[in-house]
Amino acid sequence: MTKYQKADKLFRQVLLDEATKDEGGRIFCPLSNSWLYPDQLHVCHFIPRDYIYLRYDKRNCILCAAYSNVTETGISVEGCNDSLHIVKYKKFIGEENVKILENIRRSGDKLLPSQLNKMIEEWQSKGYK
Repeated sequence: MTKYQKADKLFRQVLLDEATKDEGGRIFCPLSNSWLYPDQLHVCHFIPRDYIYLRYDKRNCILCAAYSNVTETGISVEGCNDSLHIVKYKKFIGEENVKILENIRRSGDKLLPSQLNKMIEEWQSKGYK
């Protein structure tokens, strides 16, 4: 397992742990407007996870329906260049946060290996495995 795969797994655990759950253990997906079990959720990124420095930024990530993250990403919205998934995501996070994240993306910041190691160590110190 690579460092990024390890960090991805830990970050998902953090998001699942911090999420508000209903009495049945389901988590609300704001993009599908539904309550779903953890195995039905993906960690979704507004700015693609290829932009490593935003990959583990909670401003850029939510737990959302796997359907939205996989299927709606491929559905075009007439009149704009975004997928249905991104249109819903933008509406959820709001115009100001969209601007902030897009500015961070354009800045070209880097996630250094030492920063990645520190995140992994921090999550592991809190009991995530």
